[in-house]
Amino acid sequence: MTINGKQNPEKFKITITATIEEDFAKLSSDQLANAPKIKFDKGIFDFGNARAGDTIQFSFICKNIGKSDLILRKIKTSCSACVKINNTQNVIKPDSNSIINGILITHKQSGPETITIVTNDPYNRVMRLSIRGTIL
Repeated sequence: MTINGKQNPEKFKITITATIEEDFAKLSSDQLANAPKIKFDKGIFDFGNARAGDTIQFSFICKNIGKSDLILRKIKTSCSACVKINNTQNVIKPDSNSIINGILITHKQSGPETITIVTNDPYNRVMRLSIRGTIL
């Protein structure tokens, strides 16, 4: 990397991140009417009080209330060392549901955690779920 004509790659770090979402702007009204639609049983999992070092299990029920297959394109956590997602079904048929199970590792957690889910729902391309509580 060259900055102001000088090369100092060891002193500079650039992090590039991107979120890629589908563009649903050109869908017809019929396509939108037959699209998948995501719905969760809750947006927040509150574990109450826990001690540092506890492992907390959580789950969110994800339902497809639309008319075509719902695809969970990506599931990302705000802290990959703190939150682990288990056995998620990525394609959910209409009128079906899937459970997003996971664990929160409290000794590595520093604040409320977020699970970001990228979908093919034209109205809810990106959903965010929260895990929160108090660590004693």
